[in-house]
Amino acid sequence: ETGEPVGSRTISKYTDLNLSSATRVSYMFDSCYDLLEVPEQLNSSNVQDFSYMFRWCYNLEHAPLINTSSATTLQSMFSGCSALKELPQLNTSNCISFQWLLNGAISVTTIPLLDCSKIANIYYAFDVANELTTVGGFQNLGQGYLTTAAANYNNYTLTLSYSSKLTHDSIMNILNNLYDIASKGVRTQRVVLGATNLAKLTAEEKAIATSKGWTLQ
Repeated sequence: ETGEPVGSRTISKYTDLNLSSATRVSYMFDSCYDLLEVPEQLNSSNVQDFSYMFRWCYNLEHAPLINTSSATTLQSMFSGCSALKELPQLNTSNCISFQWLLNGAISVTTIPLLDCSKIANIYYAFDVANELTTVGGFQNLGQGYLTTAAANYNNYTLTLSYSSKLTHDSIMNILNNLYDIASKGVRTQRVVLGATNLAKLTAEEKAIATSKGWTLQ
């Protein structure tokens, strides 16, 4: 288990990392400004807390494949990774928090389909992801939301208004994969796409989200 950064701003590569017994790797590479790469396969099957793992790794362009099957939080995992181009395929089936996941990752272009069945906090997960074009979707986002939460609750709001370059197919992937929170009795929640992205949709396409209890903004 680790809760402190293990490197410095001059580290360029790590090898032979054994995380087999770790349950928390929060802040592990935090502020390793010149980190370029880490092992392609990390034995992290028991890790639950990945928060801030790569925060402010400004030069990290390629994230490794990471076993996140036990992860409950990816909060700020890649926040401030301004050179990162793509989010790797992650197993997020047990994840509860995406808060600030890619906040400030201004070069990310691609996010794969992510299982969001248990997500209860997606607050500014993709804030300032200006170059984002391709999104596989956020599968079942809203299924983990509580019926007791207020309408338009900030932690439940999916914000992509900075990502004005999203393709039409990506926007549809997002809308089609939203959970029907209306049928569950959850109060109306928001998907903030911004005017540019909203203009890419027809009224019928917008209705895919609104019919499931979501407000598009």
